[in-house]
Amino acid sequence: MSLESTELGLREKLAAAPETDAFTVDPIFIGRDHDVSGIVEMLTTPTEEVLSILPIVGLGLGKTTFARKIFNREKTMTHFGQHIWVHVSQDFDAVILLKKILNNSQGRNAEEESREGLLKKLQEALEAQNDEEVFLLKKKLADLEGGVVLKKIQEALKAKTYLLVLDDVWNEDQQKWEDFINSLSGITSNKGNAILVTSMNARVGSIVKKNS
Repeated sequence: MSLESTELGLREKLAAAPETDAFTVDPIFIGRDHDVSGIVEMLTTPTEEVLSILPIVGLGLGKTTFARKIFNREKTMTHFGQHIWVHVSQDFDAVILLKKILNNSQGRNAEEESREGLLKKLQEALEAQNDEEVFLLKKKLADLEGGVVLKKIQEALKAKTYLLVLDDVWNEDQQKWEDFINSLSGITSNKGNAILVTSMNARVGSIVKKNS
């Protein structure tokens, strides 16, 4: 069996995996406390960098559990002004991810929609001659295309440093990743922000490191 077919089977198996969060209690976490403490120290040490990116990559290493331990450490919680956890999985849609970041930073859950999803709903509303729905969907599209989501994130994170966990990333498209990070880099000039990226895919780790 080829590496590609093995990876495809793994992707299909994980496609229906439930979303992770920062608060689920992990029943077993043996050892690695020293590693957790080391990364916490790294993330909370004063730096001149606006944004640091740290990948946690590999098979069977309990990456989500490891990231939760870092995320929920008291020193981490007191150091960063905002703590954001986003489950990514295989669909690396920048709009959806930015909306998840916004929803998390504002402490609320809103519907996450891609541009394609909104366009489909708009077409359905036009066919049904639902003028009110058409108006609302057009406004949502304008918000997305006008960069309103980024502006709202900027407002939510102003005067704060943030720790963002992107859990279970599969994206191997360098340009998609760079565009996403460039968008985040522009939301604040505060120094000391950090992103933890977990992935089962070593190639994702290589892409992330190029921007760290």
